[in-house]
Amino acid sequence: LSDVTALMIETLWPSTPSPPSSVVPLRTFIQEVLKRSRTTYSTLQTALFYLFRAQSAILLHLQPHPHQRHDRSCSLQQTPCDRHCWEQNIYISCGRRMFLASLALASKFVQDKTYRNSAWAKMANLQVAEINKAERIFSQLIDYRLYIAQPIFEQWHRLLHRQVQQRV
Repeated sequence: LSDVTALMIETLWPSTPSPPSSVVPLRTFIQEVLKRSRTTYSTLQTALFYLFRAQSAILLHLQPHPHQRHDRSCSLQQTPCDRHCWEQNIYISCGRRMFLASLALASKFVQDKTYRNSAWAKMANLQVAEINKAERIFSQLIDYRLYIAQPIFEQWHRLLHRQVQQRV
């Protein structure tokens, strides 16, 4: 399922620039986070559904808007609202952070006992504040809708199962 996860992230964030050589490849990142967090299959399925649920909002944020200026000198002249939107877009444009946020939220929703954000930060080699911010932003993207109706989840499970079978 980690290959399907990577494919989903690469599909949602196709124009992500190549990471520096010091950053592990996406599939390795996914495998390491899943292994370190001991993520269950149902938690990963839920996290992927959350990414699917957020897809239209993510794509909307990733589209360049004509009123946005791309030169960095304007950052000093931005209003607090502009800085908030800019910072939000930085997080939304990072598939790894959004995947991690969806996984943490899915874990909190599905599992009775789950990790604190400090543990997720350690697993991903990020600051706790980054995990907190990514989780908040991702929650807003899915409009805080964590519940998945059983028939929808079963359909999602079948779809993912077919994708995994095609990759085997």
